[in-house]
Amino acid sequence: MKSNLNFLFAVLAAMAIVSLALFSRGCSTPRVPEFIDPLLTFDEAMARSGESGKPAFVLVSADWCGYCRSLKRNALSNSRVVAWLRDNTIPVYVDATRNHDTEVAAMTSRLRVQGFPAMILMKRGQELGHLEGDVPAKDLLKWLEESKAKSAS
Repeated sequence: MKSNLNFLFAVLAAMAIVSLALFSRGCSTPRVPEFIDPLLTFDEAMARSGESGKPAFVLVSADWCGYCRSLKRNALSNSRVVAWLRDNTIPVYVDATRNHDTEVAAMTSRLRVQGFPAMILMKRGQELGHLEGDVPAKDLLKWLEESKAKSAS
């Protein structure tokens, strides 16, 4: 009887591990959204922004942040949002997962990031807009339009 229970426990444990692996694989969120060049640095994005006249879209995110994963999975995967960001901005990713890194800590402080995810639209070193938290695609598009309009005035 005891060996049957041990066998049953082993089978159930194996099934749980496989189920968890399949679930987490299906729920994975890309670390860096596909429309952002993961090799582009903040300074390079600022330089490209100055050259092109397009504002930089700065996404400050952390791997451990549930709201960040949700934003990437939803609003930042929306085809209209992605198209708008590709057409109108120089997107750059700041990985706050490395918040112990003094360079990242200094940047998040300089950008006045108080929560994750943070999205900042910048042009010529000036902040056009600052938004923190997980937002629906329609609200993100509205914020982007309003923030970009500030650069025209």
